[in-house]
Amino acid sequence: MEVLRESPRVKGGVTTTLVLFLVTAALLYGWSRLTGFYRTWRMLRKVPGPTDLIPMLYVTVVHNAILRIRHRVDYNVACLQTIVGLVLAFMRQRFKLIKVYFGVVPFVVIYTPEAAEVLLKSTTVLNKSIIYKLLNFWLGTGLLTSERTKWRGRRKLLTPAFHFKLLDDFLPTMAEHALEFVNRVKGLGQEPVDIVPFISNLTLDIICETAMGVKVGAQQDEGTPYVKAVKVVSGSFLARVVRPYLWMDSVFYLTETGRNVKKNVEFLHKFTADIVQARKKEFLQGTINKEAVNGIGQKRRTAFLDTLVSCHLENPAFTEDGIREEVDTFMFEGHDTTAMGISFTLYLLGLHKDVQGKAVKELDTIFSDDDRLPTVEDLKQMRYLECVIKESHRLYPPVPILARDIEEDIEFDGYMLPKGCSVNLFTYCLHRNETWFPEPEEFPSWRGTLKRI
Repeated sequence: MEVLRESPRVKGGVTTTLVLFLVTAALLYGWSRLTGFYRTWRMLRKVPGPTDLIPMLYVTVVHNAILRIRHRVDYNVACLQTIVGLVLAFMRQRFKLIKVYFGVVPFVVIYTPEAAEVLLKSTTVLNKSIIYKLLNFWLGTGLLTSERTKWRGRRKLLTPAFHFKLLDDFLPTMAEHALEFVNRVKGLGQEPVDIVPFISNLTLDIICETAMGVKVGAQQDEGTPYVKAVKVVSGSFLARVVRPYLWMDSVFYLTETGRNVKKNVEFLHKFTADIVQARKKEFLQGTINKEAVNGIGQKRRTAFLDTLVSCHLENPAFTEDGIREEVDTFMFEGHDTTAMGISFTLYLLGLHKDVQGKAVKELDTIFSDDDRLPTVEDLKQMRYLECVIKESHRLYPPVPILARDIEEDIEFDGYMLPKGCSVNLFTYCLHRNETWFPEPEEFPSWRGTLKRI
């Protein structure tokens, strides 16, 4: 019997057709991307900013500027100084907003109250900027990095975890770690010292105990694996921001730094996952007694993780991976930003002895010669110190930039911005707007808030 065989001509024709289809699809996709970029580029040409004739080359200018001061300061500090310096230069020329290209990605920078109001009141500009996606390999899509729909659902689910009563319960924990910090600083002598690492270890101790109910002992030994891993991973963020060729995780992991960061992220994920599973097991076995008291009559404190596990058991759609995302997010946001806020406040108090003296006088009035730890009622009486902290946050906001991606064309300060670009609110520059803050570099505030107390 004759066996039917596929004709080589037919087989070759199918292969050719498939290749032509793939090539055509690739060309159409490339053309779509190119025309989209051209539309964005053409609309943004009206917006002030550095020359954009060849947009992708400007990132080299920024990188070279960073390298020129790299020998004087930490690399992350050099990155922030360079970027903020660029924006301030345009702001002093009375431009209301500017645009900058990092590679082929356009970033529109806003810093006026009017533009900030448009961004913060918008119900459509909610998706996080591409920059936030550089944290996805560590934080997943928690509250900080998630898109609009997931963000709304998670926020509603997690709102009970941020009740002030929970924070009040952990005040003794915070005070104990702060006292340990004070004792360590007292032993440093009179020589100049970089206070940031000490404060960073303090906030890491506090956030680990309040978020996960775990003591990591960062102030006793900053060489513990968890502490080292957090610092390695969080410290790599800005270095990637100014290098667009490292934005893809697969490319970043080819570098020595990327491989080291990946190894530390895997450790952090396992550390958090193990704690989540252990805490869930305690809940299921009923071994957690929220009414239990310790030896001095204090009730057991409910950590952030306890609230998340309760949400997971009540709503299985909120998975263990979801818990890990939120815990890791809370660790990152609560540790680094808080450390910088405290560091700048101490820096300004050190520069302004008169303000420092008034703050000390207020504390002496509250505590007199009593060495007790502060209570919630004590905090409410620290009105002058509260103003000092708020004013330091105006001058040096712990989060100097907020970024969102535009999903549809929108007008900012008279300029129509195209969908697809990233809008970045520079709070550092916003707080130096001379219309709203005459003599913006003055501390305390020109408004006299501190003087009236």
